[in-house]
Amino acid sequence: MHPELRERLPIVILMVIVISATFYDWTVGLSSWVAVSSEITSAWDQALAGNFSSEVLRTLWSVIGANLLHADGHHLLGNMLLFWIFGAVVLEIVGWRWLVAIALATGVGAVACQIAMAPQGSMVGASGIVMGFEGAYLGLAVKRPRGNTQVWPIATPVSPSQLAAVGVLGVAMDFMGVTGPDVTNIAYGAHIGGFVTGILMSLLRRG
Repeated sequence: MHPELRERLPIVILMVIVISATFYDWTVGLSSWVAVSSEITSAWDQALAGNFSSEVLRTLWSVIGANLLHADGHHLLGNMLLFWIFGAVVLEIVGWRWLVAIALATGVGAVACQIAMAPQGSMVGASGIVMGFEGAYLGLAVKRPRGNTQVWPIATPVSPSQLAAVGVLGVAMDFMGVTGPDVTNIAYGAHIGGFVTGILMSLLRRG
């Protein structure tokens, strides 16, 4: 195994899970994992009322499951590229346990924000987690200065300012998408929710 892959094994495992779930969805179908805002809201209300039936729990699972699915190859490839880059730098700073915690929390935060912004919409994709990693890195970099990071296959080390700029630019474009007049199938709310949750997670970690 390439030394970089061995060092980033937790990221590799997470990516394999996402890619496997996506391909399973494309070949067999995992429609119940799609996060449908109205269905999740209804299931949440039922859970608060004490209804924990398999149907309710299956619907609530989509808050996490939707982050593992992708609409097409371009969607998957783009997310996995950024997942690898920002997941690697976050892993380097906080370790695998916090990495997994950030992935789960930002995935949920992404879906929750998307539901709030689009109560009648639906979503799939790991973009919220990717933006969560970007937000977490930004928060961690602000708390303490970080050195340059080498991420294979990028030839030269990447500076913290460059990585932070990518995250800030990404979330700025999402805010523009939310306020813009054009209707698209991009889940801007999920991106913003993941980013903000990532920053909050970075604040919870000491050091």
